[in-house]
Order: sequence, then structure tokens, then C-alpha cells
Amino acid sequence: MFRIVTVCLLCLSIFGCSKAVFYDHNNKTVELESYKGQWLLINYWAAWCSPCRKEVPELNQLDQQHNNIKVLGVNFDLPDQVELNKQIQDLAIAFSVLQQDPREYYQFSRPNVLPFTVLISPAGKPVKTLLGPQTAESIHQVISLYK
Repeated sequence: MFRIVTVCLLCLSIFGCSKAVFYDHNNKTVELESYKGQWLLINYWAAWCSPCRKEVPELNQLDQQHNNIKVLGVNFDLPDQVELNKQIQDLAIAFSVLQQDPREYYQFSRPNVLPFTVLISPAGKPVKTLLGPQTAESIHQVISLYK
């Protein structure tokens, strides 16, 4: 009996402490916990969504030019990796795009409109849902409300 309890406790300690590991479009490991300490935007997009296409340059700029803001994309249609990479190239997306949907990790509902962006605080908590295309200015305005 002691062995069974010990094995169960060991399993709980191993699996209960596992990190949220995802993979981006390049098959690189993405640990969501590594973004704590900075603002994170989870942006849902689709190739067929005209407003999504319009906001890509703004999101690229935010991700590349601000050390305290990172963008992770999620393709709403969750295509296979070959199609995902084709769409990323077609839209000139420069930020990382996850192959899996992180909504369960952050505990928010699947969007039913696009574009859809979730603002995650430096503490790692969702603080705001943004509907429609965003700009660098609109993101900075929202972030300033939480500082």
C-alpha cells in the first residue's frame, strides 16, 4: 500500500508541476510562463479575414519594437503545419504563431468573431479582450489603463 501511495504522489508532483508547453509554426517550443513580466497579446486571425490581414503590420511592429510586449498568433482555422506556414508567409506575419490554441490554459472562450485579441498582463492573467483590428496606438492605450 505504501508503494502505491508513493507512486501516486510522485506522479502528481511530476504532472501537477508541468509547464504549459506549446509549439510555434517553426516547431519551436513556446513556454507560456516565459512571457511573465511582459505584456502578451494572443491574436486570433484567419487568412480569409480582411481586418485580420490589415492589422498584421501593426502587430509585427509591436512584437519587434517593444521589449515589454510580445505577440503570439493563433490561426482560427487551426490548419495543418504546411498550410499554416503558407498563410503566415502570404500575410507576412513576423511574430510567432502557435500550432495549438492556448485558450484553455488562460481560461477564456473560443472567439466567434475575428480579429480577436486577448491582452495578458505581466502577471500572466488575461485582463482584456479586444475585438476588431488593433493598432499599436490602440494596444498602448489599453495597456496604459492597467499600469
